[in-house]
Amino acid sequence: MRKDIILWLKRSEVVVGQTFLATEAYRLFPGLMQWVMNQNVN
Repeated sequence: MRKDIILWLKRSEVVVGQTFLATEAYRLFPGLMQWVMNQNVN
């Protein structure tokens, strides 16, 4: 049971970390991020 909770917390940490990085990147390089988003859509 405890192992499940620890795994879940670690997974949440990764997601939060990725979200944080994406937010920071968007804040620092808005033009670049828009370009990247447009590349993924097309």
